[in-house]
Amino acid sequence: MSANNITHKIKFEIKQINKLLQDYKKLIEDAKKNSPNINDIAALAAILHSFYNGVENIFSLIAKNIDEDYDLSGDRWHKDLLNQMVKEKNMHILMI
Repeated sequence: MSANNITHKIKFEIKQINKLLQDYKKLIEDAKKNSPNINDIAALAAILHSFYNGVENIFSLIAKNIDEDYDLSGDRWHKDLLNQMVKEKNMHILMI
């Protein structure tokens, strides 16, 4: 995948994350001030899940296309991906 394509995909994921946070800004702010009800908790959990998926998509793009060191096999691939992102590599800076 070309550098332009990787950059485009990462920018798309960041745009989606920003849109998610903007769309639910009021709910997030309200939850900081008041104890959320069960419906708000479910919505906040879905927001957190979507946020993390976006971040994980960015990390996966970096691991696969920049580090060229990506293995989705096994039960620990999520943890392995995070561990990879906390290490500075030749082609990317420290991500977390």
